[in-house]
Amino acid sequence: MPQQYTLLIVDDETSIRSLLAEFLSDSYTILTAENGEQGWQIIEENQGKIDIVLSDIDMPLLNGVELLQRVRDKYQDICFIMMSGTADVHTAIKAIRHGAYDYISKPIGDLDEIHILVQRWANQQSLEAKLAMYAELHQEILHNLKVRTFLGVDVIGSKKIKSGESPLLIHYSFLAYNRLIESIVLKNGGQVHSTAGDGVMSCFILPQAAINSAKQIIAGLGAFNKNQNRLEQDFALRLGIHTGTVMVEESGRVNEMYSESLDLTGHIQKDAGFNQTEVSESVLENLENRSEFTALDKEIGGYPVYLLNS
Repeated sequence: MPQQYTLLIVDDETSIRSLLAEFLSDSYTILTAENGEQGWQIIEENQGKIDIVLSDIDMPLLNGVELLQRVRDKYQDICFIMMSGTADVHTAIKAIRHGAYDYISKPIGDLDEIHILVQRWANQQSLEAKLAMYAELHQEILHNLKVRTFLGVDVIGSKKIKSGESPLLIHYSFLAYNRLIESIVLKNGGQVHSTAGDGVMSCFILPQAAINSAKQIIAGLGAFNKNQNRLEQDFALRLGIHTGTVMVEESGRVNEMYSESLDLTGHIQKDAGFNQTEVSESVLENLENRSEFTALDKEIGGYPVYLLNS
């Protein structure tokens, strides 16, 4: 249902006030005042409730231009439309420069002109509100948009590793595996973003920190399988690293609604080889030493993929 605006008619001629009130009452909530001073009192009494002022220029006590000046000093959102006789047109035009929305010449030949002006103003208000909302959202996105590097780690063939094993030993071994990953990530200044099944996704501000973590995870895998893995089969891992933009909330957590970078990391990790780390070209762009990497003949998500040499 369209909004019904409240319109204040200010004119010292009773016949004009009555005519306008009768014509406009079906479309607007109408208030009337016989001069600018009374109009101002009504505006003050109805703070925030009056949307439009339709005011004559030449009135006793407080004329239309003086009323406009008071309104603009305190109520910036009120639409102010001047009504002017032929001799007052230049004054009305000057009033527009001081904040009036538009003016209507008197005598008013077509009362629908008022509807047209108000609708045009309402459409403009709606557009400005949308633009303001979009601008605010844009600033919020820019403020929260960050570049982060993600490291995805997953156990290869975990179902086979678990097959026929004691639930207690499975729980112990995989808990130890998760603790190993988390301890290395934290030591390198990262944080575990999420876990899903046997997969661990971690987030780093510096790409080199993700690379260092991957190296240490692979390097520590032998000792883990020997000392902490209580299952018959050794853990084997595949790792993937990608750098991209994400939305970071005020808490520092990555918002998964904007998860393209997370998804790409997951795809790179799933395609990696046995106990290998593969990285997207976006990671290398932020590293000083690229000699540790070998280009692979493949792309994932439009990014060339490289192997981190062990």
